[in-house]
Amino acid sequence: MVDVNVDFTLSEDNLVEANFTVQPDIEYKADIMVETAIKDHNKLNNRDLPDQHPIEAITDLKDILERLWTFTFEQEIATDTWTINHNLGRHPSFVVVDSAGSVQMPDEFTYNSDNQVTIKFISAFAGKVYFN
Repeated sequence: MVDVNVDFTLSEDNLVEANFTVQPDIEYKADIMVETAIKDHNKLNNRDLPDQHPIEAITDLKDILERLWTFTFEQEIATDTWTINHNLGRHPSFVVVDSAGSVQMPDEFTYNSDNQVTIKFISAFAGKVYFN
């Protein structure tokens, strides 16, 4: 039986440099190519199962989606009526999310002008409104 000690480092281009010793007086060196990531989605196992692609796993998707919203309003104090000056010069669509991250539907809303909207809810809560 022969003991083998192997030290290796992985570079960005997936080249592994390995140095190992089989006998105390002889040093061997090997370059080995290793595929560290699957680049073809069709080769992934279980890719069709639910929750296999959380938003955090999709590179830059969260940042891209956040840039699609042209204005974000944060209601820090829980209340059932939110009057928001968005200053977008139009009647934008919006999504309301409570402080726990759940989407909330308003009971009613009124565009007071092209720059302001009042949103009313059945109960008071704090959260954010994303306008586009």
